[in-house]
Amino acid sequence: MGMSLKIYKLWIFILTPPLICPPTCNAEDGKCDLPNVENGKIAQYFYIFKKFYFPMEEGKKLSLSCAAGYTSQSGKQEEQITCTAQAWIPAPMCFRLTCLKLELVENGGFYPQKMTYVDRDVVQFFCRENYSLKGSELIQCYFFGWSPEPPTCEETRNKCPPPPRPAHAIPLTDRAIYRDGDAVRYECDNNYMLVGREEIHCENGQWTSPPFCVEVKEKIRCGQPPPTGHGSAVTRSEGYHSGDTVRYQCADGYRIEGSIEITCKAGKWPQPPTCNAASQYCRTPPAIRNGELVDTPSDTYSSGSSMEYRCHNYHLMEGPKTVRCAHGAWSELPVCLEPCKVSAEEMGPRNLELRWSFEMTSYFLHGDTVEFTCKDGYDVSSHSELKGPCRRGHIPYPKCVRKDAAKACVAPPPVRNGSVNSSQDFYDSGSSVGYRCSTHHFLQGSSTLNCFNGEWDTTPPTCIEPCVLSQEEMQRNEIKLRWSFDEKDYFFHGEFVEFLCNNGYSKNQQTVMFELRSQCSYGKLHYPTCLQRQR
Repeated sequence: MGMSLKIYKLWIFILTPPLICPPTCNAEDGKCDLPNVENGKIAQYFYIFKKFYFPMEEGKKLSLSCAAGYTSQSGKQEEQITCTAQAWIPAPMCFRLTCLKLELVENGGFYPQKMTYVDRDVVQFFCRENYSLKGSELIQCYFFGWSPEPPTCEETRNKCPPPPRPAHAIPLTDRAIYRDGDAVRYECDNNYMLVGREEIHCENGQWTSPPFCVEVKEKIRCGQPPPTGHGSAVTRSEGYHSGDTVRYQCADGYRIEGSIEITCKAGKWPQPPTCNAASQYCRTPPAIRNGELVDTPSDTYSSGSSMEYRCHNYHLMEGPKTVRCAHGAWSELPVCLEPCKVSAEEMGPRNLELRWSFEMTSYFLHGDTVEFTCKDGYDVSSHSELKGPCRRGHIPYPKCVRKDAAKACVAPPPVRNGSVNSSQDFYDSGSSVGYRCSTHHFLQGSSTLNCFNGEWDTTPPTCIEPCVLSQEEMQRNEIKLRWSFDEKDYFFHGEFVEFLCNNGYSKNQQTVMFELRSQCSYGKLHYPTCLQRQR
């Protein structure tokens, strides 16, 4: 019996631990993959051409931008990261910004009270009884800090109402709140004289008795305008009377301080402006909206000094970034133009989608063009294009309609003495326009037109001209307006105007009701006639 020999092979497997590597590096050769930036992003083209740029070799650098309200580990809005054998250094992460802790409000408070406040948090302030807020009730935390500034609480007890305004009297003080001890000075209109104390005081929540102004029948003569150092009044040869005004000018190298003109009142000239040597120093450069100074500002700057501005993230600067001090004034300031962000709420009703979906969370700089596409089954009107330029934070969105949708309408017809609230060459079916008439003109008909399948649904309205009151006709016919509130130059179409006969005049027959009443009709008004009474 033969023997069979079986041969067994022994396979020995040696288990080795896997190479542990961060998600942003490549285990095979230590290269770095496309980083996933939390609360931030890198340049868009790295996402589009990912296969071309990644994995990235050791030593290569990338720049990342943190979203508004976030900063990198080093506290910067923009950060540079480096590919190392282990991972991206520093880590591609952005951390939410916090605002400074709010100080306690004297005689008031705020809520919610938290240890830290982050971007977009809102705080509401309140005051105790007998106190009121001075400033905004609500403030919000932004990536640049609190805005607006926190308010304060002011006492409301013993507060006076606005000062009285006697006829032809002008208060020279204008405040939001008046309290015990506050004073207000008065002066009179031209050709009126002040009688009584020129100053009143707030006492226990009430004003002392104000002065009054009486008309001066004859103009009061004024002397020559008062002189001022290093300057002079531009005078004329004839004399001056109350109500006359003169203008002052300064010698070369001097600047005028105060009003350039003064007016003589009640025969007296006020103090003239002063002429001071032109300052060689500028104050702190003014703040600009959506921007800030690059360096910490000083209180004063000598002539020839310069300062540089920068705009907040995604804001585009228009104008010079550097301003210069010259003879006490700064040169023209730059403007920071707001960026745009696409709104899904705006695109939805217009049946739009972004052409590049990754741009949905992106900011578009002022002047950038945003490209759209229509949703399936929709198409853009032949009179529109699927683009919208960013203009200071606003995007004009196009509109897509169903491919079998109705025709568009041409521009609505113009209306004499009126205007349309929109100026386009074509309007999609379903859209509408509104008309409005020029001042004092009466709109007759529908103010709104709707486009339906290439046709406007109704005729445009008519703007009927008003009646212009003729003082010559009234004098010729010896009549006057019955009501003082009718003392106006224009009357609307359809409006009634009532007259009275002048003193010593009457209708040539017994007056019946409404006989001295006339109706404005299409710009024409009939004037009744009164005759002199028989003695």
